[in-house]
Amino acid sequence: MNRAEQLFEEAKRLLMSGDSNEAIEKFAQAANLGSERARTVLETMFPESAPEYPEEDIPVVCEENEGAKSTSEAASGRACEAAESRKCANEAASARTNEEVAEARALAEELLKRVREEAENYPTLDNYNKADLNIQGTTLVKYKGSGGEVKIPKGITEIANEAFNGTAVTAVTIPDGVRMIRGNAFHCCYELKTINIPNSVRAIGAGAFSACAALTSIKIPDSVMEICSSTFSGCASLTVIEIPNSVEYLQDGAFAWCNLKSIYIPASVIAIEGRNPFHACRELTSIEVAADNKRYKSENDCLIEIATGKLVAVCNKSHITIPMGVKSIGDFAFAKLDLVSTVDIPDGVTYIGEYAFCGCSRLKTIKIPKSVTSIGEHAFHECDHLTTVEILEGVTSIEKYAFSDCSRLTSITIPASVQTVEYGIFSGSGLKEIRLPKKISGYDLRIPEGANVVCY
Repeated sequence: MNRAEQLFEEAKRLLMSGDSNEAIEKFAQAANLGSERARTVLETMFPESAPEYPEEDIPVVCEENEGAKSTSEAASGRACEAAESRKCANEAASARTNEEVAEARALAEELLKRVREEAENYPTLDNYNKADLNIQGTTLVKYKGSGGEVKIPKGITEIANEAFNGTAVTAVTIPDGVRMIRGNAFHCCYELKTINIPNSVRAIGAGAFSACAALTSIKIPDSVMEICSSTFSGCASLTVIEIPNSVEYLQDGAFAWCNLKSIYIPASVIAIEGRNPFHACRELTSIEVAADNKRYKSENDCLIEIATGKLVAVCNKSHITIPMGVKSIGDFAFAKLDLVSTVDIPDGVTYIGEYAFCGCSRLKTIKIPKSVTSIGEHAFHECDHLTTVEILEGVTSIEKYAFSDCSRLTSITIPASVQTVEYGIFSGSGLKEIRLPKKISGYDLRIPEGANVVCY
């Protein structure tokens, strides 16, 4: 099946699920790739959306113009034979096209009939399954059914907090008119594979689709301005997402633990708030930012906030060189990236954020430059292959559990510049040799039993 046929089949499915806008887009893409069936369906069902094609008239001229001078009768004969051959080929292609058009027209009529029947039978606030749906006013408060396919009645304007939380729904149709999908509305719907979000939706709450592990694709409408925290977190089957040019804000962990292969930040995004919205996206190999985005840029596989110099997110690659000019490594920037083994931190970085390298299971060595003054809590937590840490003079504070559960880290020197340390920075580590200033030796660092501690 070629790409045009794939798009055509996707468009049919979308049309039958009630998402006509997306279906039109797919039909148009298929038509532009040469699908006569898609073109005919558009012309029959959605004439205003059908692409225009220029008429191509290919004249077949065998006779010589009276004023023309033939250089060779043989050449003229060959030209006529070629033209005749083209004419036959065109006629054969035309016959095939006519068959395709007739087939597509019949299909369009069948689809139109089914769509009309679907519309007539679609549930409304006056006619819906009250045993399955708890509706108050125009708010769908709770789904109580056994799962499978669900059609939300027309007239609903809001889907409440946790309305479908933990249910066995597999496909959900949201009608045009719904304006709000509140927090955790579809949280832990592990079997949910398809859902449409109509253009009427203005806001999607925190965690709305979190842990929908079977969800393979979703289109965020260009009516949405903000993607809240953990909205799509844990959608493990989600490999592609398009952030529309209407989105201005991305909140922490919005796409965490997805398997996105690439991300594109449009020009509309003006703020990424909180921790890395793409943390633990282990399939991520490409980060792009619109050229006219004034707030963010992409460099060396890193997403960087221009004004502050904060490194927000990185690709999951074995070697990462953080660009010069970066001032801080944001919270969760490298968290749970299992391919990262070496990271070059440039002089100029002053802060390593909370959980910045947490769970980087292949990270082996790290050198913290003298410009760094603070290491955030759990910064290197569970880096269980980390064997070498070099902290240069300059660091003044190390927050709690910074090097906890680094089971292969056997020695470390804390520089004299350190003034404060917090609880348990070495908890669960494999340390056997520790050098640290006397002024911090009284802190509860959770030094492993039997380790040789040298105070200086």
